[in-house]
Order: sequence, then C-alpha cells, then structure tokens
Amino acid sequence: MFFKPNAPKLGFNWYFTAIATFIFLIIVEQLAFLPVSFLEHVGNSLEPAILLGLLSFVSFTAVIALIYYFYHKVYTQASHRVTKSDWLLILKCCLVFYPLSCLLLYLNQHLFGHETSLNQEQIMQMMDTNQASAIVINILAVFFIPIAEELIFRGFLMKGICTNLKPIYAIIISGITFGALHSTSNILEFAVYAAFGMTLGYIFNKTNKIEVPIVLHMCNNGLSTLLSLF
Repeated sequence: MFFKPNAPKLGFNWYFTAIATFIFLIIVEQLAFLPVSFLEHVGNSLEPAILLGLLSFVSFTAVIALIYYFYHKVYTQASHRVTKSDWLLILKCCLVFYPLSCLLLYLNQHLFGHETSLNQEQIMQMMDTNQASAIVINILAVFFIPIAEELIFRGFLMKGICTNLKPIYAIIISGITFGALHSTSNILEFAVYAAFGMTLGYIFNKTNKIEVPIVLHMCNNGLSTLLSLF
C-alpha cells in the first residue's frame, strides 16, 4: 500500500543510518546560523558586521556542499537544466499554493489574531536589531537557505529515506517534516509551511531535478523579503 511495487528491501541498519544522517544535516544547517546570531550584538560597528556577514556566507556555503555530498550519495540526477516546462510547472503550482496560503493566513489572522507566522515574526525581530543583520538575513533567506533546505527536505529525505515509498507518501512526509521544523504557533501556520513543503515535493517528484524546487523556494522567499520592506 505505502511502498513502490518491487521496491528493494533496505533493512533496519540502512534506515537507521539514513535517519541519523538526516538529523545530522538538520543540526549542521542550524549551526550555520551561529555567525548571524552574533550580528545583533555588533550594533553599527562596520568591521565586525562585515566579518560576521562573510562568515555567515562561508559557513552556509560549506554546509550546502556537505548536504549536497549526502544528497548525491543517495541520488544522481540525469539533468540539472531548468527548462521552459519546469518554469510552467512552477507557475501552475504557484497558482494553486498562493491562494491556499492567503486563505490560511487570513483565517490565522481572524481566528488567532496573528498577522503572520511565528517563524516570520522571529526573522523580523532578528532583522530589526541592526542594518547588518537585515542585509545578511535577507541574502541568506533568498539565496542560501532555499538551497540547503531543498537538498535536505526534498533531496535527501525524498530520494534517501523515502526512496521506497510511493511518491504521494514521500511528498506528504516531506511537507509535514518541513512544516514541523519551522516555528509555528498554531495548526494554520503549520498548514501553510506543510502545504508549501508538499508543493515543493510535488515539483521535485515531477521533474527529478532539485534545482526546480530551489527556484520556487527562492522566489517565495524573495517575495516575502520584498513584502517585508513595505
């Protein structure tokens, strides 16, 4: 019912190692935020801010390289080119996800009194500490975090841990895990992140190219960044 027909048996040790690796990658990605956490203490001092900003970018680059290594161990892509049909698929998914997201956020505001999610509020608080934090966090959110998260939640999780599951279950698990690991204060906020994770999982399953969900994730975070400026 849950597994692909004729899926090879992987055994307890394989799954244990894969899940342990997944947890390790999540922890490593979180550690990459350490330089960012120190930015709020530098005030308007230019040199420490530049140093910590560069350190943030270097640490995330190293983490992305590490995550990609483990992703490549479980799955080798046939193609890395984002085609016109891939862009069309992204557009179609946006036309489905964003109305649903707006509805969930509208209900969140009227039922729970939250104008945005807890995760977004935490990001805004970090950005408000000083200008350096805002610049670094925006760059990370738009360019670095989508790559790291897609390699983990879509790449390693779906093609590694969930490789023997039927696509629909791999997509659901990917979305739920993605939602669970973002800060939310109620079921509606969780539903927004889970739905976005499932949308990204659907795109990855359709294309088998990690670049496609990365592009959508970057566009989404870029849009959120632009809206936060107004």
